Amino acid sequence: MPLPPEFIRWCKAEIAVLREQLEPLMSGNAEVGRRHRGGVWTDDSAQEIERLKKAIANLEAVLAAPDGAKNPDA
Repeated sequence: MPLPPEFIRWCKAEIAVLREQLEPLMSGNAEVGRRHRGGVWTDDSAQEIERLKKAIANLEAVLAAPDGAKNPDA
């Protein structure tokens, strides 16, 4: 069953948003982290980069699937 056009548009828009978030992290112009209850800063940038890359890959796999029904995590 083919993917609905609205879903395809959403996937493409979501990929664009994720890439916009990924670019500054990859270039070192931004970092993501947290401070636990006033404690030491923990840099989570590497984990966020991997999360964004996986999300992009999953959406691209959905769009690339011939029938739109493949599970990208399978």
